[in-house]
Amino acid sequence: MRVAGGSCADRLDGERTALMALFAVLVGSLLMSFSASFPLSIAAERLMAIGMGVNNAAVFKMVPTYLPEAVGGASGWVGGLGAFGGFVLPPTMGFIVELRGQAGYASSLRDWTKTKCRAGQEVVLGGWTSEGSRFRSLLAGVYRDKHLIYVGRIGTGFGKDAVKRILPRLKELTVDKNPFEGRNAPRHQMGVDWLKPPARMRPSIVFG
Repeated sequence: MRVAGGSCADRLDGERTALMALFAVLVGSLLMSFSASFPLSIAAERLMAIGMGVNNAAVFKMVPTYLPEAVGGASGWVGGLGAFGGFVLPPTMGFIVELRGQAGYASSLRDWTKTKCRAGQEVVLGGWTSEGSRFRSLLAGVYRDKHLIYVGRIGTGFGKDAVKRILPRLKELTVDKNPFEGRNAPRHQMGVDWLKPPARMRPSIVFG
């Protein structure tokens, strides 16, 4: 866009070209801040990019006109101020979004909803572990071809109240035989007790 902006500045002069380009940037910024449509946001972003490119050419067109004896120094200032503008605009737009609260970029006509993604996998509990009198974790598995395959331990999310509630039930279901099969099946050792399947639960894995 700098090439096209330079041609435009040669025909109209630098001042007029710069004013039109800055107006385009202003319109694009407002559209980006209050847009509720993804295509409209993309169009606004492109409008801002076009305006910035054209304005850059227009400014360099004006440098030798206003500062013919200091073109090099003025060009350095132009480049520095251009970089500063690129640093300031995104936080400013983000500040506008923050002021508008949960609506984000959406307008008052259509608000976006903030959600959390949760993935779940039903498992079969085949055992539990303890350390002395303290509950440690549950041993979980899944059925594959009618065989209970060990998949891992569930050892977080158990507060004191939850342990008091589930521990008596675990002790009732405790058996002597290991229900897990396969190479990765846990072996019997101190602190490991087996459960009589099926004892089902649905843990939630939260991402983010």
